Amino acid sequence: MRHVGIVGKKLLRLLLGFFVLALASAVIKQANIGLGPWDALHDGISVQTPLTYGQASMAAGLVIVVIDFLCKERLGFGTLLNIFVIGALVDVILMSGLVPKLDGSLLPGCLYGLVGMVLMGVGIWLYISAGMGAGPRDSLMVILTRRTGVSVGICRAGVEGIALVLGWLLGGQIGVGTILFTLAGGPIMQLVFRIVKFDVKGIHHETFADTIRFLKQGFAGEQPSAEEAASHAGTAGSTH
Repeated sequence: MRHVGIVGKKLLRLLLGFFVLALASAVIKQANIGLGPWDALHDGISVQTPLTYGQASMAAGLVIVVIDFLCKERLGFGTLLNIFVIGALVDVILMSGLVPKLDGSLLPGCLYGLVGMVLMGVGIWLYISAGMGAGPRDSLMVILTRRTGVSVGICRAGVEGIALVLGWLLGGQIGVGTILFTLAGGPIMQLVFRIVKFDVKGIHHETFADTIRFLKQGFAGEQPSAEEAASHAGTAGSTH
């Protein structure tokens, strides 16, 4: 069952990436110096509703994935798992006390934030390189870029700006860390990608149909072609 083994390895890589991302999110929240745009929105939702921080992240992700679906964006198993697994793990980590909450002092908070951003870069590398579907927020950026003709950078800045304002209005934590995470997050992620020699442009994300079709071939006893094996098995390790 070579097909199942290939998909299983990619799934393990995906889930490892989600755990690292959840840990990164918890570290950044516990830095207690302010949150990035999306996290501030999740925090604000949790302030105004009975939802936990992780549940608020799931709720926002579900709304976005519905928009992605209605816009006929390519979705995969990783897209849905991204919503539920990361949100649940963040809550578990926060409630476990694994990451102590700081008192809001700037220097320790910035050090926490730096660790969180590095972990975020590693987590994004792991989950994207699995090639099982982009996250809902990333898919939204693709949709906006395609439909407006505006660069992805401007689209991201606009959407994150809206998320930040909504988070602030809802009472989400805004502070020095908000500026730090917004400005430094991208460059640190790119640095991580360079260190591991990862080229995000070389990744082809599978849809639900792609993964199911590949597994069906395995259960039917068909051997994957060299091209299929390279596409499915090589995606997770695609570094250039």
